[in-house]
Amino acid sequence: MARQGQAATASASGLASKVPPSVTQPRNAGLLQNKEWLRERLSGCFVEDWDAHGAQAVSAPALSSAAAFLTRLDRHAAGPPAVEADNDGWVTLEWYLSSDNVVHLSFGPTDVSTFASRLQGMRCHGEFKATSRQIDERVMVLLRQYAAVAAQANANRRS
Repeated sequence: MARQGQAATASASGLASKVPPSVTQPRNAGLLQNKEWLRERLSGCFVEDWDAHGAQAVSAPALSSAAAFLTRLDRHAAGPPAVEADNDGWVTLEWYLSSDNVVHLSFGPTDVSTFASRLQGMRCHGEFKATSRQIDERVMVLLRQYAAVAAQANANRRS
């Protein structure tokens, strides 16, 4: 779900850098901890042409916006996201259950970030102000809906 006019997401290895389920953010992590958590997952993406196809380096403002978002996020809302670098230097956080159940947030060098989701066949996308003191309510609703779908899928797998 790339932003309109933007190329698809890539990572340093050319594949999405999905976070293993066993790797979680520190509970109630602070801004510096979240920046470090993101840096570890995006290592190699802070230099120009990190993908050998002309990708822009991940910018400090994009990293800071994503880390600030994670700092404000209730960890119980959706669990830890997968982290990716876009070839335009943006940082993407993604909660993925299936192609029909995904929430995608992108943070760039400005305070305007984007969201896109597909949850149970319903699509939604838009922009939100990443530097706001509170997380945009539309984004929180999407993450809560994702968490509910994921919990139901886990319950169905157990039974």
